[in-house]
Amino acid sequence: MKILVFAGAGASVELGVPAMRDMVVRLSEHLQERHLAPALARKLKEFLKDSAYDIEQLIEQVDHMTAATGAFAQWGTTPAAPLEGLGILRQEAEWFVNHICERIEAATAVQLWGPTLDALTDHHAVIATTNYDRAIEIAAARKDVKLYDGFADFRDDEWTAWQGFGSQQNYTLLKVHGSTDWYHSAEGDAVWKLRHPMPLFGRVTMQVDAPNPLKLRSAAILVDIAPRKA
Repeated sequence: MKILVFAGAGASVELGVPAMRDMVVRLSEHLQERHLAPALARKLKEFLKDSAYDIEQLIEQVDHMTAATGAFAQWGTTPAAPLEGLGILRQEAEWFVNHICERIEAATAVQLWGPTLDALTDHHAVIATTNYDRAIEIAAARKDVKLYDGFADFRDDEWTAWQGFGSQQNYTLLKVHGSTDWYHSAEGDAVWKLRHPMPLFGRVTMQVDAPNPLKLRSAAILVDIAPRKA
């Protein structure tokens, strides 16, 4: 029997990961505390008066504005009123979500996802999630359940490459909006997964030395997980 399990944003609330609304509220507080992109931070506070406004809407809007700015530059011009701090806001939002989603305790992840994994034993199951945290992967590792997420096994390496999905997998994990342990190559479009992920801010890159040097940058999340142009 084939089974589809879908986990939305609320599935990780019990793990300490804020839902989309709470996430954008905390981001707003973060921007104010650190005095970042003040004009846009004030505008964000206005948007928060709408109780339906959430982090996904924010990043979608910021991504659209960023893409428009890039298009103007290609045509050799600029928007009529350039938004000061737009790049900072986008980078802070991406870092903040990654940072929050990496604060999950393994025992709690097992408590939440263990029964579901047990119930899926002997079935061909697809678990699809829009969440970026690694609660499902952590629980599966603790219970010795093999998940196929499109990446090759780590073996003795710190990183592993995308290989796609096969057809004979008992547990397939689809992370629709990406994951906190996904990264882009700093020199290309390849996507990699790290055994020990860490949030990266903006243009900050890191180099993994084994088995071969690999320079990585943060992968965009939420709305657009495709590589961004430098």
